[in-house]
Amino acid sequence: MAQNFEFRDRIPAAADAVLAKMLDTAFLAEWTKVQKGLNPVVKIVEQSDAEALITIDLEEPLPKPLGNIKAHMSFRWDLVNKTMDWTREAEGSMASKAKVSGTTKIESTGDETCELVEIINISIPVPMVGKKMEQQVASYLKGGRSEKIDYLIRHL
Repeated sequence: MAQNFEFRDRIPAAADAVLAKMLDTAFLAEWTKVQKGLNPVVKIVEQSDAEALITIDLEEPLPKPLGNIKAHMSFRWDLVNKTMDWTREAEGSMASKAKVSGTTKIESTGDETCELVEIINISIPVPMVGKKMEQQVASYLKGGRSEKIDYLIRHL
């Protein structure tokens, strides 16, 4: 059973300004920490006028006393259309089974406003506990959403 959900957040900045922030490695490292990621290493792997590939290697905290897991995120931006596909992979027997991915679009709604639209897909195909784990991940993402968006808005 997969969890799929959509966020739509109005941002009081031009779409180009938001896109520029999404390509700023220093901002992305700090934004990852706001989202509870630990020790993020952000890299622009490749970039042209039309595309950008960004990766983030980080640690994610697990409930105590389990510690942390290593995760890798990959973000492929279509810079012309201001859309991005992303995936997340993690190490560890249970964590590696989780499939978390999504799309992001920055839609202009005026000269100095835009909407950040994110669709997130979570699938953890583990018998008996997968559905519960999917719900926990979804709850975590939804719970931290306002803090994530507030941080973005403050730094534009």
